[in-house]
Amino acid sequence: MRLRTILGIALIVATTHPVLAADGTSQADGKTPTQTPSNTQTASNEAAARETARHLMDLGHARFEAKDYAGALDAYRGADALVHVPTTRLGVGRALIELGRWVEARDTLLQVAATPEGTNEPSAFERARATAKELAAELDKRIPSVEARVSSPTDGSVRIAIDGLELPAETSRLPRRVDPGIHSIEARALGFQTFRSSVTVTEGSVLAVPIALRLDADATSRAGFVGVPFRTWSWIGVGFGAASLITGSVTGGLALARMSDLDERCPSHVCSSSERALHDDMTTLATTSNVLIPLGIAAASAGAVGLWLTSPAAGLTSLRVGPGSITIEGAF
Repeated sequence: MRLRTILGIALIVATTHPVLAADGTSQADGKTPTQTPSNTQTASNEAAARETARHLMDLGHARFEAKDYAGALDAYRGADALVHVPTTRLGVGRALIELGRWVEARDTLLQVAATPEGTNEPSAFERARATAKELAAELDKRIPSVEARVSSPTDGSVRIAIDGLELPAETSRLPRRVDPGIHSIEARALGFQTFRSSVTVTEGSVLAVPIALRLDADATSRAGFVGVPFRTWSWIGVGFGAASLITGSVTGGLALARMSDLDERCPSHVCSSSERALHDDMTTLATTSNVLIPLGIAAASAGAVGLWLTSPAAGLTSLRVGPGSITIEGAF
């Protein structure tokens, strides 16, 4: 009710021709410029702009009284584009209030209130500044806010957008002033499903929107470690395992061959120094084989499991690697 009263006062103030005094003096200094042939055309253009602005202000007032606020906004903005004085900007702010665009309205009103005072300016300008300041203070109590409260993931990788506009990281989790009504909230993070929600905020409220992102199976399989997809790592595991098995088998065969030679040369297992090199060679080959074969089996098995888990039919939901454990979640 208080804001409606102020709007009524503002309407009365603004219905007086705000741009010029009745005698046509300049809005800036109250003096009539000396006319010369060189500035006659300029003066004529300025007079036409001022007269058009007066007409648009009258049109805006008429539309405002008829509750055609969108039409009033167009008229007020047209007048403001021509002369850009406190009274025309006040009209813009008033129309924005009635259209429910409170954030933009308050910003406009604060601009009016901060307009520097001109020399010998019309008294209507000072009244417009005072009215704009009071309206802005009233709106400050009424404008609601939306706050995104992200619980997962907890780091700063989540990108928040409100009504399609991505917010700066520094302010994305702080209350954001919005107009009352319905607003869309969107949150994104690499490896997680996109969060989307529509919320309705009411006058003067601060609405907290809880956001807990869920792991995305496809994104998880794509992300992998150090930017390499899990499926690629799985193929690497299969290839490394196969190579290890082949190499281990070859070195194992060579170790057996060396052992056979030693058995022939040292039937009593007592070898001379000349056979020492053959014995060392056999030991190295046998050790290599004993390491590579189990490693190859493990790598190939892990790769095969990884390929199965990351296939579309596996229904993998998430893969978590922790200290001493690997947790797989999904439908199998």
